[in-house]
Amino acid sequence: MTSTAATTVITLHSAAEYAGLLRAVPEGSIYVDGRYVGAHDRHRVFAKADGAFIAEIGYASTGDVNAAVEAADAAFPAWAARAPSDRSTMLSRLADALERRSHEFAMLEAHHAGKLITDAELEIRSGVQTLRWFASCALHIDGRMPAGTPAQLRYVRREPLGVCSLILPWNFPLLLMLWKLGPALAAGNTVVAKPASETPLTALAFGLLCDEAGLPHGVYNVVPGSGREAGMALATHDRIAKVSFTGSTSVGLQVAAAAARTVKRVTLELGGKSPNIVCDDADLDRAAAGIAGIFGHAGQKCAARTRCFVQESVADRLVEKVAARASALRIGDPLDRAATLGPVINSEAQETILGYCRSATEEGARLVCGGKAPVGRRGPYVEPTVFDHARNDMTFAREEIFGPVLAVIRIKDIDEAILLANDSVFGLAASVWTGSLSKAHTIAARLEAGSVSVNTPAVIGIETPFGGYKQSGLGRELGVEGLDAYLQHKSVIVDLG
Repeated sequence: MTSTAATTVITLHSAAEYAGLLRAVPEGSIYVDGRYVGAHDRHRVFAKADGAFIAEIGYASTGDVNAAVEAADAAFPAWAARAPSDRSTMLSRLADALERRSHEFAMLEAHHAGKLITDAELEIRSGVQTLRWFASCALHIDGRMPAGTPAQLRYVRREPLGVCSLILPWNFPLLLMLWKLGPALAAGNTVVAKPASETPLTALAFGLLCDEAGLPHGVYNVVPGSGREAGMALATHDRIAKVSFTGSTSVGLQVAAAAARTVKRVTLELGGKSPNIVCDDADLDRAAAGIAGIFGHAGQKCAARTRCFVQESVADRLVEKVAARASALRIGDPLDRAATLGPVINSEAQETILGYCRSATEEGARLVCGGKAPVGRRGPYVEPTVFDHARNDMTFAREEIFGPVLAVIRIKDIDEAILLANDSVFGLAASVWTGSLSKAHTIAARLEAGSVSVNTPAVIGIETPFGGYKQSGLGRELGVEGLDAYLQHKSVIVDLG
């Protein structure tokens, strides 16, 4: 790993609105111990919509990861010893710095992740709120004092873990990093983050904000690299105390197995095949609007409710309303504010999604709309797709597609809906649409899912824990539960005699 001159400028693709960010990030660099430094290899990053070159960054080897872990390990004692109010102030400064440069970060996120600019702006605002919420949490990390005896004082301390590795997905690159970074720093840990190879730029540029906020060197480190080398190095390094991973279930199982060799703490946020349940007393317009939310970010959301169980008596009307909303979406460039549907991550993903659409038709589902790439548009786009008369045992209704494809499954009653909704290896989220509050609570209690929403598509709030049942994950992010995942408990017993 070698130092890189800070004057090197990355070649940009007509990106004046975020050029300032990347000009400050030296070409071919990673971020270690408060500096941008050269890495063992290099990696080119391209715009998802049109394939245009954006930047060349560093690509970390095992040696680069080791250097980052050593920097984080060296910084840990002093950071952990900081007063909680100091850590809170630092997180607030990071939030302020991100807010000041929110437009640049949103533009960069939209361009390099293929995310609609309107969505990217919302995510950056949510990231700012996440940092501020965990800044407040840092002030309330307290222990407890169980009942003792006249001769003994007993108390419990909550202490940081040490160095935490954050292995990140490509679909929400910066926001999900902040979900992990906020509680990790609030608790007194230091971190080494590995962004996805497809979308590393905003996590890398976040180092600029750390410098601006005065975060001590070594507390935040970023090592873009392959999952096979950099990711596995972060899962197995003996100085890493915790691994927080977001991604596919298959890779998450590999990470968990690797981390288990040294008994690391692990948080896994994995895949999903989440259900909507639409009762015959639901407001169908409201339900259709919420269900159509699965097409957001081109369906590339782990919590997307891509199975829709609807009672037969209202199915025709619901399908018509959802299909109308899907067909009205405007496919366009991520930076076009009039666009309401952007590209998928790459051409391989596009072909995988279209393959699922073909298999759905072959297995007997009825295509209502979509099911193909839009004619005449360059880039990896997929039309928003609705299939009716699907069955829960069809391939596209059981496997996570990670694309804008909805399976509508007609059911006779709510018991059948719950049975089929739970008939999945996943259990991340679910939505219930009904006019009966008592029915909503009853269904929510019976669903095997980490988050259940009623008459709203929202399943995530900073204050509430997010995570899955079954193969959708292990542990929770956000909420006080997300903070506690970065703490360990120590019992102290003092003899007063």
